Amino acid sequence: MFHRIRDISNRAGLNRVLRRILDTRPIAASGKELLIFSAVSHHDLLMYLAAVKSLARFLPAPGVVALNDGSLTAADIAVLQHHLPGIRIVLGPDVNTGRVPADLMWQRLFWSVRLAEDAYVIQLDADTLALARPSALLDAIAGGKSFILGTSECRSIEPIPTRTAAVLDNPSRHIQVTAERAMIDLPDAQAKRYIRGSAGLYGLAPDHVHHADPENLFVAMNKLTNGRFIEYGSEQFAANYLVANAPRSVALPFPTYAVHDIRDDLTGAIFLHFIGSYRFHNGAYARAARAVIADLA
Repeated sequence: MFHRIRDISNRAGLNRVLRRILDTRPIAASGKELLIFSAVSHHDLLMYLAAVKSLARFLPAPGVVALNDGSLTAADIAVLQHHLPGIRIVLGPDVNTGRVPADLMWQRLFWSVRLAEDAYVIQLDADTLALARPSALLDAIAGGKSFILGTSECRSIEPIPTRTAAVLDNPSRHIQVTAERAMIDLPDAQAKRYIRGSAGLYGLAPDHVHHADPENLFVAMNKLTNGRFIEYGSEQFAANYLVANAPRSVALPFPTYAVHDIRDDLTGAIFLHFIGSYRFHNGAYARAARAVIADLA
């Protein structure tokens, strides 16, 4: 009961900060060659607006595509259309996932790959903030390179045998660790690459990943994990694998681009992913959001 009350209080306090995003100016969202793509829910609407506006202010003429998780109301959509004029809103079932069972996170991955057939696509989670000009991200886009957010566990893209060796003695049964142990048996694994990154932020250069790639990876990994590859975290593994094996892909430099659960000091941070309950830790997300909104205003 205490934890539930504290959670409600934390969310209420954060929403008081985030509501100020509604007072900021709209950002044109109708570009075609560079897209910001995100899954969006009713409960994360204000957080999403802060995330997308925080990044879009640094990008040249971005378009915005939102994957409606099914919870957006007519009022939510009106807010999005006002603040992001030109936004395109899509639904999960409208993308063909082939042999992959219907799942929002996998639909998100398939949508990002589909959109990247014709544009550079940045997949952006709602619980992220660009705090300053993301030069490494902009350089990747300008150089036509795919990218992903690195983590404290894995700061660079590495050969599959190297990553598998690192987790062989890890007893965790989490699907991501299980998959990292099993991926050594994928075809051509010796020549393939991987990164334990974060799918909260990744970029796909046009035509670097093809529509059949996520489905083929799912089928192969589902066999290697004895049917477990639909569990939560499997799509994150897939994104890590697909980006790592895109031509000339890069990991954004840690810790200036990071997942916040491994750091309390925001000094020098450029981009942060405030995952789960860590967005309430020491008020770090609220302070960062307040600074971003003040800049936008």
